[in-house]
Amino acid sequence: MLDWDRLCELVMNCFDKDQYQLLLKRFDALKQTGSVEDYQMEFEKLAQGILLYNSGYDDTYFMTQFVAGLKEEIRSVIALHSPRDEFMVSNVVANGTKITNAQHKFPYM
Repeated sequence: MLDWDRLCELVMNCFDKDQYQLLLKRFDALKQTGSVEDYQMEFEKLAQGILLYNSGYDDTYFMTQFVAGLKEEIRSVIALHSPRDEFMVSNVVANGTKITNAQHKFPYM
């Protein structure tokens, strides 16, 4: 009879091969191509998957990765504000998106 930990290990080896590595590759390659909301949804989905395999990643890592994957014009707005946490990044992204959209309509802003 197998103990629970051994059973989990056998199931993971059988059905979950390379999923962690694949998640990491997809996460590292993730870039914003559409809306911030779409990017954020995909980012959060991948980040949660990574945390299931390795809970050692901290908020600073995820915040840095999130900002790095944003479009350049949004990243520039964030750099001006130097946000320290996810809440500040969310606020700057929301406001930066509005500013960027306004700049497309009124380029002198």
